[in-house]
Amino acid sequence: VWHLSGYEVALLCVCASLFVAYVLVTLRSIVREQWWLLARNMAVALKAAVIRQVRKTPDESFSEFEAIISEKMWTSRFARCRFANRLFLACCVVHSAGIVINILSFVVRSNSRVQDVIFLIAFSLNLLCDILPHLLCCKLGLGVWYSLNMVLGCSSLAPGICPPMYFPTVSPFIMLLAALHSLAYMQSIVVACGTMALVALLCTSVMLNANVEDGDEGLFQAWPRPMILASIFLYGFGLCLFTAMIERSSEAQIRSDAAAFLLTEKHHASNALMRIFYDVVVELDASFMVTSNSEDCAALLHHGPGLSLRGTHFEDLLLDDEDRQIFKQRMQQPLTEDRPATADVMHVSMMRAGGDRFQAELFNFKYRGLGGRTCHLLGLREFGDIDGTIAPTLAEISLSESLAGRCSVAVTVDSAEEGLPVL
Repeated sequence: VWHLSGYEVALLCVCASLFVAYVLVTLRSIVREQWWLLARNMAVALKAAVIRQVRKTPDESFSEFEAIISEKMWTSRFARCRFANRLFLACCVVHSAGIVINILSFVVRSNSRVQDVIFLIAFSLNLLCDILPHLLCCKLGLGVWYSLNMVLGCSSLAPGICPPMYFPTVSPFIMLLAALHSLAYMQSIVVACGTMALVALLCTSVMLNANVEDGDEGLFQAWPRPMILASIFLYGFGLCLFTAMIERSSEAQIRSDAAAFLLTEKHHASNALMRIFYDVVVELDASFMVTSNSEDCAALLHHGPGLSLRGTHFEDLLLDDEDRQIFKQRMQQPLTEDRPATADVMHVSMMRAGGDRFQAELFNFKYRGLGGRTCHLLGLREFGDIDGTIAPTLAEISLSESLAGRCSVAVTVDSAEEGLPVL
C-alpha cells in the first residue's frame, strides 16, 4: 500500500499530464511539422522587401534595408529559441521522470514545494510555446519567453526557496540553462539585465545558505566563498560578453548576406532590362575579360553553336587598333562615392568569324560588385550595317546623344515586376 500525501498525488498527476502532452506534441511534430511554413513565409516576405528596394530613393532604401536586417535577425532568433525551447522541454521530461521515480520509491526529495511549482510553471510555459509557436514569432513574445524563463530560473535559487543542502547541486544546472536561453535569445541589453539579476541572486544565495566550507557536495565543494563569488561574477561577465560578440557576428553575417542578395537582384534586373534593348549582354571584369558564358555573343560573331567566349579579352574582338584604345579609355572611367556606377554608349567595328565586317553599338554599365570589385555589364547589338548608313566613331557620340536620337522621352521602369511599370 502506498502512503502518499495529497501534494505528492497532485504532483504525480501534473507531471504525468505534462509528460503525456509532451509526447503528443512530439508525435504531432514528427507526423506533421508546420512551423517551417512560418519560416518560408517570412523568407518570401524578406525577398519581396529586398526586391522593393530597387524602386526606392537612397534614404528610403537605407531605412528599409535596416528594417530588413532587423527582421532577419528576429527570424534567426526565433529559430534558435525554438531549438532551445525543445531542448529545455527534453530536460523537463527527464526531471519530471526523476520526480515520479523519487515519489514512488519513497525517497526523501531535496526539492522544496515552491521549486516544484516553479518547475511545473516552466514546463507548462515551454510546452505551450511548443504547441503554439506563433507566440514566439513577434519580438514581444520572444522577450516574454526569455524573461519568464530567467525569472523562473532565478526564483528557484532564491534564499528560502532553494534548500541550503540542495543549492550547490542545482545552481550549476540553472546557470547552464540561463546560458542556453541567453545564447538562443541573443539580445545584448535584455541578456545583460537578466544575467545581472541571476548573478546577484547567486551571490546572495551563496552568502546566506551555501555553507561550502562545511563540505557540501556539488560544484562549490570545498571552495572558499571569495573564489565562488569571483567565479559567479566571471560567469556573468563572460556570458554577457560572449552573447554580445555572437550577436554582432550574426548581424554582420546577415547584413553581408542581405547585401549580396540585394546586389544579385539588382544585377538580374539590370541584365533583364538590357536584354530588352540589346541582342547580347555579356559581363566583364576590371581587365575587360569576359566572365559570363556568352554563348549568344559567340553566336552573333558566328563562332559556332555552343562555343563560349569566357576568358576572352573583349578588346581582342574589336577590329581596329583605334577602337581598342578608345574602348579602353572609355571603359576606365573611375567610380567614386558620389558616382558608384557609370553608363556609356559607344560604336565600334567588329568582324564575324567568316570575315564579315559590321558596326556594333556597345552600352557599358560599370558598377562595383561583391568585395568592391569593378564589374562591367556590356550590351551589344548591330548598328548602321543593315541600311547602309555609316556609324559614327567612338569620339563622336555620347550617352545623351544616343538616347536623344531614339526617343523623345526617357522614363524609369521597374524591371523586377511583370509589365515593366513606370516608376
